[in-house]
Amino acid sequence: MQLILEMQAKHESAIQESDERFARFREQTEERFRNLVDVSMSLAHNLQLLGQETDRRIRELGEETDRRIRELGEETDRRIRELGEQTNYKLDALIDTVD
Repeated sequence: MQLILEMQAKHESAIQESDERFARFREQTEERFRNLVDVSMSLAHNLQLLGQETDRRIRELGEETDRRIRELGEETDRRIRELGEQTNYKLDALIDTVD
């Protein structure tokens, strides 16, 4: 009978030890999972900020491109007017010479 009680005590001790190891493993797993969630949330937040910054930079580049195109158009118009005036002056001079 004593042997059975000792075996049962060892078995219960082994079960208790196994339960304690499982509880520690579960706590560690839960902690790792919480850390993973925190990292994921941080990553999502940083990606959102990066997206906002990218949108801002694209908008600024678009505005800069629009400004440059507008300036180029204005310069082109100015040059065409100048060339037109020069052409008119030369044509008038040629007409006066022919008349």
